[in-house]
Amino acid sequence: SDHQYGFAIDMAVDGRTPGTRERDIAAKHNIKWYGPGDEVHFYHNTSGAMLKKLKKKRLMTLLKNQ
Repeated sequence: SDHQYGFAIDMAVDGRTPGTRERDIAAKHNIKWYGPGDEVHFYHNTSGAMLKKLKKKRLMTLLKNQ
């Protein structure tokens, strides 16, 4: 998952879902809000390609060690 690789976080603010203020602050740090489908989920904008590379590397390591 993108959480285990450090590319995503789930964030609640004072027990509520993040609002516009929090989403704007995250955006300044290249962190994107997932949206209404998962209101507490944020991910780093560059995570997609890197996550694929890490998963492929992990798979290759697992296959090599069989």
